[in-house]
Amino acid sequence: MYTHGVHQSTTLSALGGTISRQSGLVVNGDVLYYQADLQTTEHLRVQGGHVAWLQQKDSFFNMLTVEETLDLAAFLELSHFSERQRQRRVGKTMDSLGLTKLKDRQIGDSALHHGLSGGEKRRLSLALELLSSPKLFIGDEPTSGLV
Repeated sequence: MYTHGVHQSTTLSALGGTISRQSGLVVNGDVLYYQADLQTTEHLRVQGGHVAWLQQKDSFFNMLTVEETLDLAAFLELSHFSERQRQRRVGKTMDSLGLTKLKDRQIGDSALHHGLSGGEKRRLSLALELLSSPKLFIGDEPTSGLV
């Protein structure tokens, strides 16, 4: 799909703030969101958890478990939370995506080696992005890897 001559992934990268300087592309403008309940308009920032970006390819440390992966992400992304608050957020996120039963499973390199399946890895990627409660969620081919 093209958007005014630009690949969809490029458009999503522009919204997500992930276009590299080496690409030669220049992106101008602001991304704003309106909160109807507060009747306010704010700028979306990639930093600070406003924008979540679900990449096409999942990237993990294969030696970690599902829970260790989410705990590490929560520690890095939610450093302003107490440890208890981070644990609660990780638990709720795992519950909401059906990952609780997999929490002690090592990610591994494939389902054949008792690692996660493609769909389980995709849900883990989603969980990692949702930990920060983003205001905008961008999914670049969110079903990639599920076949």
